[in-house]
Amino acid sequence: VSPDELDVDDGMGMDLNAQAGLHITCLSKAGHVVSVSTDATTSIAMKGGASCEEGSECIGSFENGLECGGWSPDGEILALVTFADEEEQEEGSDAKIPILMTMNTQYEILSEIRLDPCVAAERTAEKEAFTHPNAISMCWRPDSSSLAVSTMDAIVNNKPLRRVRTFSTTLQLISLSKEEDGSGRDVPNLLSISPTWAPAGCSHYVGVVQSSRPLTLKSAKSRQVSMQVAFMEPNGLRHRECKIHNTCVAKEEKDEITGVSFNLEGDLLAVTSTVTSLSDESIAPYGKVQLYHRSNYHWYLKTEL
Repeated sequence: VSPDELDVDDGMGMDLNAQAGLHITCLSKAGHVVSVSTDATTSIAMKGGASCEEGSECIGSFENGLECGGWSPDGEILALVTFADEEEQEEGSDAKIPILMTMNTQYEILSEIRLDPCVAAERTAEKEAFTHPNAISMCWRPDSSSLAVSTMDAIVNNKPLRRVRTFSTTLQLISLSKEEDGSGRDVPNLLSISPTWAPAGCSHYVGVVQSSRPLTLKSAKSRQVSMQVAFMEPNGLRHRECKIHNTCVAKEEKDEITGVSFNLEGDLLAVTSTVTSLSDESIAPYGKVQLYHRSNYHWYLKTEL
């Protein structure tokens, strides 16, 4: 597989096998898994003009493509999401069946499970500047003991609904996102932006971006709605939130959140976004970073870059 065929570097991780040297694992939506030696690519860069294929190896390909993936923080387990074959889908349904699997550093499958049928993101040749509302995303717990997977489940009370599930390293289900009031209600309006897992200093919360009202593919591009990062406890129950400040000029700029991430201590939360002008198309979009600080169980906007 030529590196040019790796159309989307959707997931990247590190293989910390000392004998093999440091490697970067590149995943593509087309389903290719390619291991790239950092030593080889450094040598190629120093030589100048050499083929980058010399430092890469195609580990394998998934016929039904890859949706997301990533290495555990300790570099021991690679988690991937692909799909079951189309003939295994329910007749007359467009919902796809996600397959969550884990591999070791030798790319051998450790565990594999099916998730509930989901509404999958539509694939296009053109790379979008925003996260598709139906995209599947994941994150690892900092101690590598479990992972969280966010999917747009196809049938929940007769309509699609995004849910976050946490799994052990052997892919045993630990929790499912629910409201904390004991009603058993699902948490509404969660977005497809990759969740983030806080360290022990922040009670190991999973942070998920949540909108004030449902977003469609069209409204996600055009509307400006209130956003917050909702926190899920290890048992899946929603507990507190960090409200995201909209500092854009009303009706002149659109702020599209692209990512959230905790620092190592868990007292800072970074929110990255892309700002697009609605009044002047000649103005190029620009990136923005907001840092929120935790104090007495509340989050406050500390600075914006």
